Amino acid sequence: MPTVEPGLGVLVHGARALLRGLRVGLLAHQASVDHRLRHAALLLGDMRGVRLARLFAPEHGLWGSAQDHAPVAATRDPATGLSVSNEAYDTVGGWVLDLFGRIPHKGEKTEAPAVAVTVEKVERTRVVEVLVRLRVTPDRPEAG
Repeated sequence: MPTVEPGLGVLVHGARALLRGLRVGLLAHQASVDHRLRHAALLLGDMRGVRLARLFAPEHGLWGSAQDHAPVAATRDPATGLSVSNEAYDTVGGWVLDLFGRIPHKGEKTEAPAVAVTVEKVERTRVVEVLVRLRVTPDRPEAG
């Protein structure tokens, strides 16, 4: 029987070159694990040549410890030491919809603080794929 490898495992173990040299932000929750139940924040944080720069968490927080519908304040993750932001979005698609104020079309671009966003794929009312790049600024010359 063929083995099924979750996307996280494929990325961390088989496609490391895609992230090498990049600063990475991770949107994750308690079920963001590989086939050995290792959390994505820990796996990406341990990757050589990848800088896990920021964590984003949905409603229940990064580790799922927040009560249902209780506000989760921005905090620092004890496992990685990184800042965890709990924005008003449960998905990257929700963030993109808010940036545009509507359902964007493939190829549309916009900017948010520090990043440029390009919509790569949309299926009816669902934003499926986006490209997010750090903008080059005087205080961040390595971005781009």
